[in-house]
Amino acid sequence: MRQKSLFVVSLALCAALAAAKPQITEKTGVRNLTAVSEPGTIARGSVFVVTGKELGPEEALKAEVPYGQDLGGVTVAFTAGGDSAVVSAYVVSASATRIVAILPSTATAGDYKVRVTFNGEASDPFAAASSDDPLW
Repeated sequence: MRQKSLFVVSLALCAALAAAKPQITEKTGVRNLTAVSEPGTIARGSVFVVTGKELGPEEALKAEVPYGQDLGGVTVAFTAGGDSAVVSAYVVSASATRIVAILPSTATAGDYKVRVTFNGEASDPFAAASSDDPLW
């Protein structure tokens, strides 16, 4: 009986860990890879980084060129105000604590909500802005 209880508890713990929700770090969250910008400001067509917890797999993955919009179950979506337009980023690399991606140059300048999804679990939205200025 004790073994069965231990098995059930272990199974529940594994299920909880597997379903952990991605979390974008509030202070550094989403920023241009050059880190000259304030968090949340991304130039259109630029490489950016997302930091947090449970963002992707424990072992880092690196994509091959041409980059896709999904890497090992990791996606990054920019949703414009009013939840109308969604722009999917190209994922360059992904790990549990960091994602490197490219915001398509076709994204319009403006305010966005950024969400990371890993294996079907989405993070809370992180406020970000897209800019025409490549130095942001």
